[in-house]
Amino acid sequence: MLRLPGCTFLDWVELYLSKKLTSYTDQLFREEKERQKAGDPLARIRGLMAGKRRRDISWNPPISLKAVRDFERRHGIALPEEYVTFITEIANGCENFPAANSCGKGGVFFSLEQLDCLPNLGKPFYFTENTDETRRSLTNCFGPNAYTGKNPVWHSLFKDFPREDPISPVWICEDYSVLCGALPFATYNDDRPNWNMRATQPILIVTGPLQGQVWRSCSAQLRPDGMSFYQWVLQMLEGGAR
Repeated sequence: MLRLPGCTFLDWVELYLSKKLTSYTDQLFREEKERQKAGDPLARIRGLMAGKRRRDISWNPPISLKAVRDFERRHGIALPEEYVTFITEIANGCENFPAANSCGKGGVFFSLEQLDCLPNLGKPFYFTENTDETRRSLTNCFGPNAYTGKNPVWHSLFKDFPREDPISPVWICEDYSVLCGALPFATYNDDRPNWNMRATQPILIVTGPLQGQVWRSCSAQLRPDGMSFYQWVLQMLEGGAR
C-alpha cells in the first residue's frame, strides 16, 4: 500500500476528478523506489540481479540458516551478517560473474560448502586496524622496499608465516593461505597485464575487529580496500569486480 503524504480526502477527490491521480501516484511510486534503492542495498542487489544484462550469471540457490550455523560451529566463528543474509536469502554463490580482465570464464563466487575445507578460519586475522599507515605499508609501490613482482609482500612481510599444506583448493595462490581468519570467497579467473595485480582474489575477514571487511590479495600486494560485502556484490553486479 502506498500512502499519499499530505493528501486529504478532498485533495484525493480533486486529483481524481481532474484525472491527475494516476500520474500523481506513479510519481510517488518512482520516488519510493528510488528511496528504497538508496537506503536498502539488498533491494538494489535484487534489481541488478533481475536485469537482463546479468542473466548470464549462474546463481546457486540459497543455503539454509541451519547449515550456516553448523559451519560456524565447526570453525568456531561468526560469519559477517551481510554475507549470511546474502547466502541464505539470495544466492549461495554463483559462476560466470563479470570480472575485470577475466580470461574468458568469468568469475566464481564460491558456495559455503566449497569453503568448508579451510582449516584456519577461526584463527585471528593478522591485522587489527585498517589505517592510512596500514594501506601504505601493504601497497608500497616505490623505493627499494616496494612490493613488486620481484619483491612481493608475501615473501617479505609474510615470509615466516606457514602456508597451508596441503593448500585448500579455493585459494588461487599458495602464498595467500597465510591469511588466517579470512574467507577467499571468490576468484576472478583473471589474466592481467599488470603483474602486480595479477591473480587477484577477494577475501572476507571473519575474525577480529575488521570482521566484515573485504580486502584483495594480489600477486605482489595485499590491498586493504575495506569495502563491505554488499559493496563488493554491487561492484560485481555492475561489472566492476576487480
